Amino acid sequence: SYEEYVVPVNTPDLIVTGISPSSVNAGQSVQVTIYLQNTGTAASAACQTQFSVNGTVTCATIATPSLSAGASTSVTCSLAGLTGGSHPVSATVDVDDEVIEADEQNNTYDDHIYATVPGSPDLVIDNWSPATVLPNRTWQIDVYVRNDGASDAVATSTRIRLDSGAQDFQVATPAI
Repeated sequence: SYEEYVVPVNTPDLIVTGISPSSVNAGQSVQVTIYLQNTGTAASAACQTQFSVNGTVTCATIATPSLSAGASTSVTCSLAGLTGGSHPVSATVDVDDEVIEADEQNNTYDDHIYATVPGSPDLVIDNWSPATVLPNRTWQIDVYVRNDGASDAVATSTRIRLDSGAQDFQVATPAI
């Protein structure tokens, strides 16, 4: 069995283009901004956007205005304080499929929000070299790690993955 849909030539196409902020202080409540765009060739009707953190719906129905073709807007959601670490987030525009769109499969955007514990270290890969290597040669990888946090970091290790994880190396990282 199959279902046949007739999609008009001029249709809207709603997408989520981003979520901000990408980092917050742990425990701090913030306003999350969800950026939306109509990439279609016709105006969209008003609809609802949904926002989730760690797989749990945080804002179930965020009123989303109609958008003319090519127009962008943003909506917000209040987010209670997160525990320290990385948190997967997801936003879906037209969550109830109220708008007939050119592409119904591109309405969700996934990302992460990192919650930093104030006063703690925050290690970041600053750079690495070389950017490219020649095959069948011996080479050295230099990884530059910096501490963007508010306190010193103890010695730890840095994992280097090559070939999409086919080769993993653990390298000692000194206290920073």
